[in-house]
Amino acid sequence: MIRPDLKPICENMLMSEGFQQARTLIIKFVTLYELSGELLSKQFHYDRGL
Repeated sequence: MIRPDLKPICENMLMSEGFQQARTLIIKFVTLYELSGELLSKQFHYDRGL
């Protein structure tokens, strides 16, 4: 299965919302997203897709 590259996706989302220093937040958001995918339920209604 193909996994999306979360860093550019998060960067675009943050920059579009007006964050000037989005690159400093990307690492935290990607880490949070990956941990939530591992720790939370795998049921379909908990889809955390970007």
